[in-house]
Amino acid sequence: MAKSKGCFVGIQLDGHVLDGRDAAEVIDEIQALTPLNAIMLFHGDRMRRSADHSAGTPFRHPIQGLDDDGRDLLDRLQAPAQKRGVQLILGIGEDRWGYHPAYHGYTSIAMVDCFGRTNRQSCVNHPVWRAFQLASIEDIVREHPFLFGVMFMHERVGPLSAVFYPGEWQGGRNPWCFCEHCDRKGRDRGIDPERAKAGYKALLRLFDDGAARPSDGWFISFWRLISRYSEILAWDQFQWDSLQDFRAAMAGAARVAATAAGSKTTFSVGFHFQHATLLGQMFWRAMDDPQRVIEYADWVKPSVYPGCCGTRYSNSLNAIHKTLLADFPKDEAHGFISRLFLRDPAIGADRVRSGENKHSAFPPAWVRGEVERLVKSCAPKPLYAGLGIGIPGGEKAETPRQVAAWTEACFDGGAHGILLSRHYSEMKPPLLRAAGAVIRRRGGF
Repeated sequence: MAKSKGCFVGIQLDGHVLDGRDAAEVIDEIQALTPLNAIMLFHGDRMRRSADHSAGTPFRHPIQGLDDDGRDLLDRLQAPAQKRGVQLILGIGEDRWGYHPAYHGYTSIAMVDCFGRTNRQSCVNHPVWRAFQLASIEDIVREHPFLFGVMFMHERVGPLSAVFYPGEWQGGRNPWCFCEHCDRKGRDRGIDPERAKAGYKALLRLFDDGAARPSDGWFISFWRLISRYSEILAWDQFQWDSLQDFRAAMAGAARVAATAAGSKTTFSVGFHFQHATLLGQMFWRAMDDPQRVIEYADWVKPSVYPGCCGTRYSNSLNAIHKTLLADFPKDEAHGFISRLFLRDPAIGADRVRSGENKHSAFPPAWVRGEVERLVKSCAPKPLYAGLGIGIPGGEKAETPRQVAAWTEACFDGGAHGILLSRHYSEMKPPLLRAAGAVIRRRGGF
């Protein structure tokens, strides 16, 4: 591979962009707009795998979209990427956030909430699912020894966050996991799972839609409850520790597979910080500890998506203002969250008061502040700022001048590189060109 110059500059590429197109043509198209030395491919099951990638479990990945020569998307990208000095990195979530129709018997490894109901996400403490996931990442790296790395996107929250910031893709407002494996592991840590379940049920009753305001207010009542049921926080910490252990195991499996495959690349493993941890979800931010992540990550990517901040922050602020911070006027709740996130409350304040917080962007100062914070938190590991362009909810706020200012802010905050996000297919050429002009000037090209 030709030696690339400049800092790390990658772009997240959704696999369907290659449908009916020559891979070299796509890379040339991108490089005409911005310097580029890495492509992060999100494949959507269009990946070549070995026959025994299941590790003896009942699960199999669907294999689709191979060409007539049996090549997958990475295979098609390999030669043109190498010729153009572009590294290939695999972007991978934890299998479509859980349920997939190809996984027969999926409910056997699904998470279980405090009411005994199965959740749409899989349990990282289930030994069968864990074995399948580890075998899957080993297999895909062995099958593609030309990969320069992988980036994992485990966008999971803890059970406490699920109470206050429910999301359908995360399984809704259902604290979890209380399957037999989690119950046993929790007991081994000295936590009574029955007390934890009772505590979370009480928490849900307290903040149930339509519940009467407690005489002492919402926050004081919340504090009493978590003091009475110390298992609430203990179970939340336990679930986060389980996720961190799972991530570390996946990172280790990928590295071992790269070595075993005789990889000639400098293989590395990255992890991304979800946008909500930079924006407004306080429990998620507190628990996804950067110091823990860099124990197993070679580099990190914070999701710096300023264009869609108005839409997403509005949703998270509304959620917490209806529950834990319902005693505050909305603008004061906004100020409180802003201070917790070390952010100037002026950012978004006028829109909160006017009710126009949707479809608005956050300024370059926010981008710089978040990048700077995480550069310090994750040192000495490199940070590649995941600059969002064209993400739904931010389209009306994005102009070439604005994108250029956000790109400058990434460098001003000390980013070691840029990972253009979320998907190339969402990015308008004038916006990508504006980012590219700054990258070319600031990134050593």
